[in-house]
Amino acid sequence: MEIVIDGQTPAKKNSRQGVVRNGRIMNFPSKIYQAWEKAAVLQLKSQFRGQADGKVTLAYQFYVGDKRKRDLDNMIASVNDVLVKVGLLADDSWQCLAIGGADAEYDKENPR
Repeated sequence: MEIVIDGQTPAKKNSRQGVVRNGRIMNFPSKIYQAWEKAAVLQLKSQFRGQADGKVTLAYQFYVGDKRKRDLDNMIASVNDVLVKVGLLADDSWQCLAIGGADAEYDKENPR
């Protein structure tokens, strides 16, 4: 099965925003990540139902819209978090997920 999520996949962990609430510092993902996650959840929920049975092996192919340096593992983590959020994966732990490979290519017209 192939899953396509439109848009440039942002890093969740490297672009967090700190906010002080009740004297405590709270960290939240950036607005860019939040917008991407919201769109990705809507895309996935409209296309897929159910949850994978057993351990799943995923191969990731990213198409980035510019040639800036990015950590591939951060993009993978963002996708994994969304797959768990919509319920396609039970968890992104080693018991549920194996990474079969990952690559990124430049596609200015259609990042995904």
